[in-house]
This record gives sequence, structure tokens and C-alpha cells, in this order.
Amino acid sequence: MKKLGLLVSAVLMLLIVTPVFAQEHADVGVYADYVNLNQLNQGFWGIGGRVGFGLAPHVSMEADMAYDFAQSFTGTDNFGFTTNTSMHLLHGTFGPKIYADFGGLRVFALAKGGFIHFSGGSGASLNSFTGVLANFNSPATDAVFYPGAGIEIHHGWIGLRAEAGDLMYFANGAHSNLSIRVGPEFTF
Repeated sequence: MKKLGLLVSAVLMLLIVTPVFAQEHADVGVYADYVNLNQLNQGFWGIGGRVGFGLAPHVSMEADMAYDFAQSFTGTDNFGFTTNTSMHLLHGTFGPKIYADFGGLRVFALAKGGFIHFSGGSGASLNSFTGVLANFNSPATDAVFYPGAGIEIHHGWIGLRAEAGDLMYFANGAHSNLSIRVGPEFTF
């Protein structure tokens, strides 16, 4: 429980302190999220949110979090028995984004660190989401590294962002997983 408290405190501190040093802009966005877990050959769809603060020209710090809805799949256990199971994901990352502007088009690369939490259960409900948060500090939570790239198309303060990357989690070695995020973004 102490680790969870420390993690939450660190994220809140970064979200509070980072705007003080912001020089350029702030971004807020929501997105549709797709993660393909290669080890299960299973795709997960969900929703997420992001906040970013400009630190210098062409450099921002971003934090994001997504909840991917439960997916049911069939697998084989260590004894050769077929099992049906259901799982959903909660993942969040924090780190720098470096970008170049070309008029209303922005091209960017990012490298973030964070976590991914695997949780069993079915359906999408407030109870399943709060259950994931309640069990966050469990062995089913692993560290992640998320390198990615994408584009943003802006018209004034509103834009559309699309990115793709490798949501690598570390559990007995690195596991690479395709992650795609698309959604609107608002710049202030």
C-alpha cells in the first residue's frame, strides 16, 4: 500500500509542479485506445485521457491513463486444459514529447515510463474500474516503457491526434505490444 501511495503522490506532484514551469502551452485530450497483447494474441479496446504542459519550444511533458475493457478469450493452461477467461487493462505513462510544427501539422516522438495493470473480470462498469484501482498494488501490475510517434492536426485550439507505439511491459523480460491512440486534443 505504501508503494501505491508513493506512486500517487509522485504523479500528483508532477501534475502540480509541471505547469509552474510551463512556457509554451497546455494540452488536454481524450482518445480511443487499442492495445494488442502479443503474448495472448488478443486486442483490447478502451478509452483514455491525457494532459500535457509545454516546457520549452518543441518539448512537452505528458501524463496519460487508459482503461481497456474486458476481453474474453480461450487459452490452454500448463496441463493442456482449455480455459475461458476474461481480462481488462489499466495503463498509464508519463514522459517527454518532442515535436516539430509545420503550420497546422505537428509531428512528434515520445518516450514515457509508467505501469500496466492486468485484472480479471467481465463487462465494463464503474465497479470493474474501481475494482482495478482497489487492487492496483498487486503482482498483476508491471512497469512499462512506451516509445512512440505520431501526428497532430490543429485548427486553432482544437485538433486531432493519432499516435502509435510499443507499450512494453516488464515481467520476466520485456514484452512488446502495439498501442494505437486516436482522439481530439485541445490546446490552451
